[in-house]
Amino acid sequence: MKLITLWLNIRRLEQRTNEEKIPSVVKAALTLGQLGDARAVEPLIRARTDGGSYDEVYEAVTMALGQLRDKRATAAVLRGLRSTHRCRIIAIQALGQIGDLESVPLLVECLDEPNLGGVEDAIQALSRFPAAQALPLLLPYLEDKRGNIYEGIAQVLGNLGDRRAVEPLCASLRNNFLSKWHLPLAANTALGRLGDKRAVPFLIAQLADPGTNTRMTAAKALASLGETTWQECIKGDDGDIDRLCATGDQRVISAVIRTLGSPDAKMRQQCAQRVAGLGEPQWQQWVKGESDDWIRLGRSGEPRALEPLIEALHESHLHSDVVAEAARGLAELGDPAAIPLLNRKVETKWLSDDAHRAVVNALAVVGHAKP
Repeated sequence: MKLITLWLNIRRLEQRTNEEKIPSVVKAALTLGQLGDARAVEPLIRARTDGGSYDEVYEAVTMALGQLRDKRATAAVLRGLRSTHRCRIIAIQALGQIGDLESVPLLVECLDEPNLGGVEDAIQALSRFPAAQALPLLLPYLEDKRGNIYEGIAQVLGNLGDRRAVEPLCASLRNNFLSKWHLPLAANTALGRLGDKRAVPFLIAQLADPGTNTRMTAAKALASLGETTWQECIKGDDGDIDRLCATGDQRVISAVIRTLGSPDAKMRQQCAQRVAGLGEPQWQQWVKGESDDWIRLGRSGEPRALEPLIEALHESHLHSDVVAEAARGLAELGDPAAIPLLNRKVETKWLSDDAHRAVVNALAVVGHAKP
C-alpha cells in the first residue's frame, strides 16, 4: 500500500503544473515528505525546478525535502535562501533537518541578514547539526567582527552543549574587550548553559562592566555555574560596584580595576578607593580623578593598567581629550595588546588633531614594543 501511495504521488508531482493543479501538486509533495521514502528525493528536486513561479509548490517541495533528510537535496534547498521571505524561512528550516555540513557557511551568513528574516530559524537550524562535526566549522566565526554573526554563533554553541566551545568562548570575551567589536551578552549566556567552571574567571571579569546588560548576563551565567552570590550584588543599578566590592572577594579586583578607565573623573577616583579597600592601595597613587591619571597608569609598570587604559578608549565616545591622554598612557605602558584598538581608533573621524597625533604616536611606540 505504501509503495502504491508513493508512486501515485510521484506521478501527481510530475504532472505539468498550472494554477488549477497547484493544490494537487502541493498535497502530493507533502505526502511524499511524510512517507519518508528516499526514492521521492529526485522527483521532488525536479518538481522544485519545474514548478514555475508558484511559491506554494516551492514551499511544499522544500518542506518535503527537509523531512526526507537526504543530502542530495542540499543544493536545491539552498536556492530557496534567495527566494521570498516565507520560502527562505522554510529553506532554512529544511537545511537544519537535512544536516549537510556544506550548508553551514550559508546558514551562518543568514545570521547577518536580519532584514531578510530567518535569523532565529538559522540559529535553530545550526543547533540541529551534530556538535562533533559542526564545532570545527563554527568556532572560527567567534573571530568574526560582525556582531550578528558572533552573537548567533555564541547562541548556537550554547545550544549544542559541547564543552569544547568553552575555551574559545572565553578567549572571545577577552578579545572582544580588547577590540570592542560587540557586546558579549550571547557569549555569557552560552557559557552559563555549557556549565563549565572554567568560565568563572572570565564571567567575574565582566561584573563591573559599564554595560548593565553585560553585568546582568554575567551574574546570571555565574549563578547557573553555582556562583549564586553575584546575583545578589548585580541588580543593574548604580550600586552594583559597591555591592561587588563589599563581598571582599579578591577575584573581583581585576573587574573593578577595569572601571578605573571611566571618562568620569569622580568615578575613577571612587573606583580607586574601592580597589584600595580590596587590598591594593597603589592604585590610588596613580588614579586621582585628574587628566594625568592615564599617564600615571602608563608609567606605573603595572601590566593590569592595560585594562583601564583600553576601557578609556572604549568608553570615551566624543571625548577627544580622554582618547589623547589614554593613548599617551598606552604608549608609556608599551603593551602590544593595545594595537588592534589603536588601529581602529586612528580611523575615527571625530578625533581632534591632538588625539589623532597621540593615537598615531602610541601605535608607533607600541608597535615596536617587545611582545
